[in-house]
Amino acid sequence: MRLDLSLRLFAFALALLLAGAAGASSLEPGWAQGPLTIRLPEGADLVIYGPRADSKIGHSLAVGDFNGDRQPDLVIGSVGCGPGACILWGREGLPREIDLASFNQGLTVLKGFGASTLAPGDINGDGLRDLIIADTFAEGGAGAVYALLRGPELAQAQTASFKIEEVADMIVYGVRPIRPFDIPGDSLGFAVAVGDVDGDSFDDLAMGAPFTMRLDRQEFQAGAVYLLFRRQEPPQCVDIVQGQQDLSIFAAKGSPDWMRVGDTLGQALAIADLNDDGVKDLIVRNPGPGEVLIFWGRGREEWPRVIDLAQVEPDASLTGIEPSIAGGGMDLTAIHPGDFNGDGSLDLLVTQLGFSQPLLFFGPWLAGTRSAEEADGVITGAKASSFFGYVSAVGNINGDGLADFLIGAPNERRVYGFLDRASWPARLDLAGEGLADLILEGASPYDSIPLPPIEVPRTLATQDLNGDGIDDILVGEPQGRGPEECFSAGRVYVVFGRRF
Repeated sequence: MRLDLSLRLFAFALALLLAGAAGASSLEPGWAQGPLTIRLPEGADLVIYGPRADSKIGHSLAVGDFNGDRQPDLVIGSVGCGPGACILWGREGLPREIDLASFNQGLTVLKGFGASTLAPGDINGDGLRDLIIADTFAEGGAGAVYALLRGPELAQAQTASFKIEEVADMIVYGVRPIRPFDIPGDSLGFAVAVGDVDGDSFDDLAMGAPFTMRLDRQEFQAGAVYLLFRRQEPPQCVDIVQGQQDLSIFAAKGSPDWMRVGDTLGQALAIADLNDDGVKDLIVRNPGPGEVLIFWGRGREEWPRVIDLAQVEPDASLTGIEPSIAGGGMDLTAIHPGDFNGDGSLDLLVTQLGFSQPLLFFGPWLAGTRSAEEADGVITGAKASSFFGYVSAVGNINGDGLADFLIGAPNERRVYGFLDRASWPARLDLAGEGLADLILEGASPYDSIPLPPIEVPRTLATQDLNGDGIDDILVGEPQGRGPEECFSAGRVYVVFGRRF
């Protein structure tokens, strides 16, 4: 056992040396050994720079084999003056640093939009990963969700540049704003989730539209969630106004004054099998009442066309999770399912800007209500001003098959990593010593991880980019400088998963 541990320590130390990372290693989860600290950019395995000033790449991130060559591809979204999204087609032998201004070895640029949210999935059931891109500002604030289903064809035109409308196989349009009264549009795609909620073994597409009106009451910014079931031949256009979606979930209450927010249902979404019945469930954030709503998955014919929360209760819910103090209707909550304690049931991590106290709720899940006071774990940021919880991600970053999670604190220029463990304390206070297993530290005084952009960020992800079966850590830094000291060119750091 000691010999094996010594070999593992030596191998890990060698890997850190080669990567140029600094800090002390920690092979097993637990706070007694102290956190492993990796400084960026020195400790990153891959650094990607935006093509020019104000490109602000890294606002959203996604990984998947979109062209079917069994090599993971990386999609980098932007809401700045640069490309809407860049697809780096996977291949062996990528350099450690990539400057998108000059890189020409398997790059597709998509333009004419801002990539608020990216998600991989297979929504047409052909066995290939599809790329879902949401732009909440499209059509003057109506929002649009684009589905790219022909990755192999797109990849063959490497180093090409396309407008998003030229390559999107399906476009879902939200409700447009009402002029001249400045009544906002739906902001369709504010949140997106992909997964099988009807039990047919193929992915369905859920989209949040938190500023939808309740037309029956003339109430503003009530919010809605729209669902499209898998179709072998998706339509080229889906218009929410025409009711072309398969399912609509409407919030119970909006605001009688369009200058104020209502429930803003749909600001965060997730899909996962919480009740262990073999069908994934739909999880929806409802900020106004301070709720997270859970709808059990079921056969397609069992889903109603409309769920009105003024009349219908969810199957399960979390309550007492008050809206964040972000203002302007931005709740900035994220919902992450994963088995964090290794008991075989999925748990939920709920992170939220403002209160700096992400919550852990352990499974198994039953019908009914659980309150925030019943949370199984509460994680408190080191500083009230750190923006702890502004971004977060869940994945298997240490290769043991269970879920680990990352929580960003941009004003500290840090990302904290927590590895799965069988026993969690009821409270974790980062003001103490050694409570996290992993810390990623910022690159320079000019950069932050991640500095808040205009929209809700998706600047943190955990997906397997190098194809070794272990999720890697992807950190977007939209305000980061480029290699020529270009302001806000943006950066993306990749730290390969390993036995942290």
